Amino acid sequence: MSSVGPQPLRLPRVAANGSGQGNLKGCGPTDSGTRKVAGKTTGKRAYNMTTHTNDNTSSLNAEGLTLKYRGVIQEIGPMVEEFLPDGILIFFGANAPAELREVSLVHDGTHLHANLAVGDQLQFIPAPSTNASATHPPMRFRLTAVGEMANGNLAQLGHLVVHFDAATTANLPGTISVEPSLEHLPLIGTTFEISGLEKK
Repeated sequence: MSSVGPQPLRLPRVAANGSGQGNLKGCGPTDSGTRKVAGKTTGKRAYNMTTHTNDNTSSLNAEGLTLKYRGVIQEIGPMVEEFLPDGILIFFGANAPAELREVSLVHDGTHLHANLAVGDQLQFIPAPSTNASATHPPMRFRLTAVGEMANGNLAQLGHLVVHFDAATTANLPGTISVEPSLEHLPLIGTTFEISGLEKK
């Protein structure tokens, strides 16, 4: 593997059924230039995302905060660690194409209950383990910036790029920034939740 970092990835057209044929409804290509994910070149198409939320199914998490999104990490791509020195994690839903799985934390989340906003909380909750020394405590982060396409990407594809840089302006339209910095990579089986800070 080259030491220069991740190679450009081709972003295929994604169908509503995740088959890689056609486009998601409301998610057609918008230009012929390269697309960047987390500041890395990933392909030849950009997608115009439409946010679809279901405000009637929001619930509360264990802390009594309004749950906006929840997923469990099912798979960690072999190139994920190459983004850690830059403080970046890339999430993608279960229908992620093979070449994007390489750089992503693939998860089973499917419903964005409400749009993400500055001040929301991102939390990583490790899976229960019989080996206490192998279990990390939950990690919590505060959203400091939300790009204009981040909600649409998350709603349509389960795709979210997180920069652990405390920036107050999103690095790219499909990214969010959070604080503090990331201490370690979450493991397979970790639940991630994004919740509104206002208790209901």
